[in-house]
Amino acid sequence: MFHLSYTSPHKGPVETLRFHVDPRRRGLGHYTDVDGVVWDVHAIMGEHINARKVAHHPSYYGTATGDNSNGSHTWAPYKVEVVQDPS
Repeated sequence: MFHLSYTSPHKGPVETLRFHVDPRRRGLGHYTDVDGVVWDVHAIMGEHINARKVAHHPSYYGTATGDNSNGSHTWAPYKVEVVQDPS
């Protein structure tokens, strides 16, 4: 088995994700933003999170057409804004 892991600095602006629940307090996992987009929160570092859209990334190591069989993923940093749930 072969395993490789690396990081590189984020280039560009750090955008803000708006959630009804604060992942920095609840922990890692899937969260739905105020627009209905599902995000996979992979890391929490102080006031920032690392996340990626679930809808745009197929399964981790699947072999079906369109799956990311090479296992390479990008987890961009984001700021978090907690928005009151209107209900």
